[in-house]
Amino acid sequence: WVVGIIAGNGQGLRSAHAQDQQDQQQMQYHRCPCIRSTPWDLLSNKHKSLAQTLGYEAETWDMLDFSSARVESRRWTSLSAEKQGAAQALGYDDLATWDCCVNHYEAYDYDELRLINVPEAFDAIVILGYSKQYWNGPEWRYDPPLVEAKTWCDNVTSIQEDVCVNRKEIEALMALCYSPSGYRAEPLSGRAARYVGDEPF
Repeated sequence: WVVGIIAGNGQGLRSAHAQDQQDQQQMQYHRCPCIRSTPWDLLSNKHKSLAQTLGYEAETWDMLDFSSARVESRRWTSLSAEKQGAAQALGYDDLATWDCCVNHYEAYDYDELRLINVPEAFDAIVILGYSKQYWNGPEWRYDPPLVEAKTWCDNVTSIQEDVCVNRKEIEALMALCYSPSGYRAEPLSGRAARYVGDEPF
């Protein structure tokens, strides 16, 4: 995606940009550890060792995407005790921080999200337009929600809503513990993942 800001003409549009930016800054992110957004080259040797225990290497750590970091597709309770220990040492000290901040609840099926004690997560996927069929998969059988054709822009106005997530969708994404760069799956250091590992969980 090309993430751009559509230039406005006139004071009214500039004011709308400023208000949207202010509103977005005022939204409170879930208390997620900052370590996952730190490039590999800036991690301490201890943190690199913990990340390797979770199955990461430099390439997979620097790509915020399930297809490269396979451990991120797993829910907390499916991780081994060793991997849970490594995750805790990195700041993911309970089920909630891992399942929201890392997995974004994607390891749960639709009905599970309705039953677990995180109502904002289920509400979020409804707001984002996910059907039960598409969420549970296989995804290729069903039409994706319109939000999957959008990106998280730096500023959001009504004239951008066909290509940028709007403020309501941003609130829903934040309930699933996404950040703008994480949602856009931007590399942390410009390093591209070269492979997907097959190590067991």
